[in-house]
Amino acid sequence: IVGAEASATITIGMMTGTTIPGSTMTGATSTSTSGSLISTAIAGCANGSGQVDPLKLTAYISHAGSADALLTLFAAHSASLNHIHAANLWNKLGKQRIERRHEGRLEQLVQRTLDLVSSCEARNLANITHGVAKCGL
Repeated sequence: IVGAEASATITIGMMTGTTIPGSTMTGATSTSTSGSLISTAIAGCANGSGQVDPLKLTAYISHAGSADALLTLFAAHSASLNHIHAANLWNKLGKQRIERRHEGRLEQLVQRTLDLVSSCEARNLANITHGVAKCGL
C-alpha cells in the first residue's frame, strides 16, 4: 500500500473467525465490531472495474457467520446475485437463527430467488428448497 491510500488488506478469516489460506480482500478495515468487518467484506467484493467478483462473493457467503452477515451481503449485492449465490445463501440461512427482524430482507431474497429459478440446476433448487424449509418459510 502506497502513501495515504485508504485501503488495507486483511484475511477473510478476520471477518469469519476462520482462515482461508491465500485468501485476502481489500477495503477499509476495523476491528471494533463484526459489523465493521462485514462492511469490509462488502467493499472488498468489487474488482478493479467496480464489478462484483463472483468467486469472492461466493467465498464471503460461504464463510459468513450469521443471518445478519448473510442478509447484509445479499442487500449489498442483490443485483449481482446469481443462482449459485442464491443456493449458497439459502443453504447457509437454513443453518442460522432467523428472527422476525429479518423478514424484510428475506422477502427481498425470496423475490430475487424467484427471478433466478429458471437458471437453477437440480442441486441449486435442492439447496434453495432445503434452506427455505429450514428457515420456516
